[in-house]
Amino acid sequence: IGGRMIINMDVKVKDQNGTEIGEVQAIHNFGAGDMLEVRPQAGKSFMLPFQDDFIPNVDVEAGVIEAFVPEGWLKEEKKK
Repeated sequence: IGGRMIINMDVKVKDQNGTEIGEVQAIHNFGAGDMLEVRPQAGKSFMLPFQDDFIPNVDVEAGVIEAFVPEGWLKEEKKK
């Protein structure tokens, strides 16, 4: 599914354990493919490539994107 389909939706981003990470802030394309901008519950937003390695599942009906966020990308992980 393309990123453009979720722009106007209230979409939550969850990790592979079902824990909410944040919500979709925007979809950007800088020429190398879509990037999902995620606004976490705390801290600054961050980008994830809209590719299967990072976004394995999109449930449009539920308004949920399952995301793999590499260790250290979330602000609270960096404090450890």
